[in-house]
Amino acid sequence: MADQKIADFIPEDVGIINIHTHPFTDEDCPFDRWSDMIEHREPRCWVRLLLKIFKRNKYGSRCRGIYGTGYLMDSFAHAFLRKDQSDMMNIEDSLLEAVFLKIAAETDDPDLNRWLVEHPRRFHTGLLLKFEKARFKGDLKPGRSDEKSYEMALNIALEGPLKGYFIPGMGIDPRDRKMMEKVRAHWERGGRVFKLYPALGFRLDDPVLIEEFYPWAEEAGASLICHNSLGGFASIENPIEIRWLKSDGSRGSAKKWFKPMRLRELWMVWLWFMPSRRRWFSHPKNWRDILKRFPNLKVDMAHFGGDGEIRKYARRRRSAAREIAELCRLYPNVRTDLSYSGFKRGIHRDLARILKREPWLADRIMFGDDHSLVRMRSYIIPEVEALVGTLLEVGGFELVKKVFFSNAKDFLGY
Repeated sequence: MADQKIADFIPEDVGIINIHTHPFTDEDCPFDRWSDMIEHREPRCWVRLLLKIFKRNKYGSRCRGIYGTGYLMDSFAHAFLRKDQSDMMNIEDSLLEAVFLKIAAETDDPDLNRWLVEHPRRFHTGLLLKFEKARFKGDLKPGRSDEKSYEMALNIALEGPLKGYFIPGMGIDPRDRKMMEKVRAHWERGGRVFKLYPALGFRLDDPVLIEEFYPWAEEAGASLICHNSLGGFASIENPIEIRWLKSDGSRGSAKKWFKPMRLRELWMVWLWFMPSRRRWFSHPKNWRDILKRFPNLKVDMAHFGGDGEIRKYARRRRSAAREIAELCRLYPNVRTDLSYSGFKRGIHRDLARILKREPWLADRIMFGDDHSLVRMRSYIIPEVEALVGTLLEVGGFELVKKVFFSNAKDFLGY
């Protein structure tokens, strides 16, 4: 496998490109158990009480009651027990296939039906997060080693049923002294996608990124996918060292000290603390000065800022989604995707309002599902159907094809 290269083209039978997915298993996830992950995603005291009552064992997927009715799809629940990423991605592929086959059978649009029937396969970009440098407290953990996760993702790309239909995106962290060495090795193997997750503890204007990675990525034409939602994971380091470039070009550093906390007991502190951390690290406005210096960078500002920010933008309020749209307007290689946030109930109506008001955004939005996080939500299938229906109503089949295929193909450069 060492001599094999990652596919650098989109197979002709592909009809859907999933630009943003994660080959997580229970070992890769940065929480000790999936049930705790769901618990931390819903930080409300009454939910915690119910979870303690309904928990049966280590795995949330084996629980009954609250998990079986609202949080996990029955068809996907036992996938959390899988230890192999290829099993997870095969399940992901089959679930997406079921969704789009249902859409093909029920749509009244002949062009969409023909496209889905003639192009039945999906193409996945599997994004790996870099947890080695992120320190977690409480029930959080660093997860499996980055090297093992990367090798398993390579195995999906080079072997098995998803060979040629899956490309791994390498997670990078400027605090890793061997980052550029790993970046170049990934590039030589055919990898063209890199994942930045600043909320794990680094700034987008870190000197290593500014001085080494961005110049290389702009020249090479690499595709960067960055977590620019105000939600998601965030590390709690004690202390955490943040580096940036001072106005005079010299390096600066500061240590921010955070007192360790038990998240279970101090859930109100969690509600305030984690969103503020994510906002400081991950807000899309952090890209402004970087893109002025590197205007040709190919960047997908993932999640369109988050579902709450999309709703604000639809109502013409200031938001992270509005900031992303403005950067998309100013820079031709900036994109965004609908992973996770695009699957919240009713969000398709807000997207329709935005696209009718600013139709040029149709060329900048890409489909992604943020597997396997969205699989904790039971309403993904009706929401995908609603999204397709909304896009058909706003711009017809051409808009559906742009969001689900063409925009991502252009972004990847395949």
